[in-house]
Parts: sequence; structure tokens; C-alpha cells
Amino acid sequence: MSAPVSETAAIDEFELTAAFERLTGRTRGRVRVGIGDDAAVLAAGDDTVLTVDAMVEGVHFHQDWLSPQALGRRAYRVAASDLAAMGARPTAVLLALGLPETAVRARVLATVRGLAAAADAAGATLVGGNLSRAPGYSLTVTAVGATKGAVLRDGARCGDTVYVTGPLGGAAAGLAALQQGRRSGVAVRRWREPPDRTRLGVAIARGGLASAMIDLSDGLVADLGHVAERSGVAVELDVDALPLGAPKRTATERARRLALDGGEDYELAMTVSPAKRRAFERACSRYQTTATAVGRVVAGAPGVRAADGTLLGGGFRHFGAARRTR
Repeated sequence: MSAPVSETAAIDEFELTAAFERLTGRTRGRVRVGIGDDAAVLAAGDDTVLTVDAMVEGVHFHQDWLSPQALGRRAYRVAASDLAAMGARPTAVLLALGLPETAVRARVLATVRGLAAAADAAGATLVGGNLSRAPGYSLTVTAVGATKGAVLRDGARCGDTVYVTGPLGGAAAGLAALQQGRRSGVAVRRWREPPDRTRLGVAIARGGLASAMIDLSDGLVADLGHVAERSGVAVELDVDALPLGAPKRTATERARRLALDGGEDYELAMTVSPAKRRAFERACSRYQTTATAVGRVVAGAPGVRAADGTLLGGGFRHFGAARRTR
């Protein structure tokens, strides 16, 4: 048996990788070979869906905003949200972890433990990745899923109803609170703990219940704009119908703006044909997820507009004026 390693000892990449293997070494489902070899091996089968997402300290988070385990859970769920939007069942996860020289082993292990547990709860396995020295913490998560038929952005048709899951704007309100130095509250928890909608997304795909679907990472208007553009249609929103997730003390107009443009909710938006609406709503009820009809797909130049015809714009841009942690 190897000697115990102090939780405050200097980081040793080989020992730490072995510790990761002890956390997540088991194989199941499509995973044939996990951590411990040059690469993971997944069995062939349904269509494979791949997505990657990065969380960088100082850009997406600060260390004092959330616990190490919550950081790991958030990193997984942010990446897996793209699988949910495609209707893909999570199967495997890869983690490229960048660590500063000052990294504390116990915090690193807690972060990976949080990510691995979140993946495991969704049916996926952490199968490998990379470990590197970096100026600050960074987590780049590649999520792998499987589906017999992905739901794409280009299927919206005139007459479809636009639905969103959950409340919107709460995560953006939580981010603002964190930036202002507050570390507790419903909105802060909403930012720290994004929902996992993968099971609902899989049910929607299997049942053919949505004509188009997207996850809400950059804001409702920006993300629905992608659907409108790819589908060659216009989306008309009933702004008063939005399920507002900002704290009740927030002025209604600001809460509405956060719901439209705030981003980081990691809920789903989808377009549903009239023939599928009842089955779709039953599926949401079965997975204990609130879905709200917030608009419709109409003919017109691709874009998102209010019911009075006003063109709506906004959303997060990585290289624009706004920065998430500033």
C-alpha cells in the first residue's frame, strides 16, 4: 500500500491522476476503458454527441464564489446542458484541468469529486482528461452523449409554440449578487447550481416532441436568435409571459430584462408543434419540470421580436463590452 499523501502537499500530477482514477475508475454502459490508459474507449452504438465547455478563473468564476465541490458540479452541468439540448443521454466526461502552483490538493480532489458525482448522477463516467500547470484554475469539460436522433436548431416551423423550462433570470441575478460581494440567497444558489435537464431532453428527443431545441446559456433572446436564424423563421415572444427567476424584491422590468438577456440559466428552450403540445407538457410533468409557453414561431425575417413587432436584442458576448466576472 502506498504511503498516505498530505492534503496540503505540493501537487504531483502522477499521484493526483492516480487519485482521480480511484475516484472514478469503474466502467459501465458504453465505457470500456476509463482513466488509467492513454485514452478512453467507448463502445459503438447510437449517434455520438460531443460538446466542450471551459470555465476559467477570473472569467467565469472566482474561488470564493463557490465551494470546490460546487465548482465541479457546475462545470459538469454547464457542459452537459448542451447534451440536454440535443436530446443526448450522457455517457462519458473528459476533464482538462489547469492548476496554479499554489493549488491545494484537497481542493483539487474535492472539485473533481464534485464533477464526477454530478456526472455519475446523470449516468455518465469521468473517463480521463489532462492535468497541466496554469496561471489560474481552469476546467475544460468535454461531455459525450448518445442519441438515436438529435434535436437540432433548424427545425422550428411557423405555428410552433415556444416553450422554456424553469424560471429565467435567476442565475444572472445571482451573478450580480456575487459581483457585489454577497455570498448567499436564492439567486446565488441558482447561479451555483445549474439544473440538469438531460433526462427531459432525452425524453423529448425519443418522443419527437420538439421541432427545435437549444440550451439557454447566453440569454433567451440571443439563444432563440440562433434557432430563428438556423430555421429561417421569426420568433415572437410574449414578454409578459416569461417565468421570472430573479428575487421578488427585484423590480419587474429589471427581472424581465434579466430573463431576456441575463444568460447562464442553463434551462431549455424549444419549439413544439400544435400536434405535440399535450404530449410535450405531459413529459415535462413526468420529469417534474415546469415549462412555460412564452411565444410562437411566425413568418418573417429571422430574429426575435416582441408581440408589438419590436426587435429584441442582447445577450452575453465573450469578446464584447460585458464580462461575466467583472
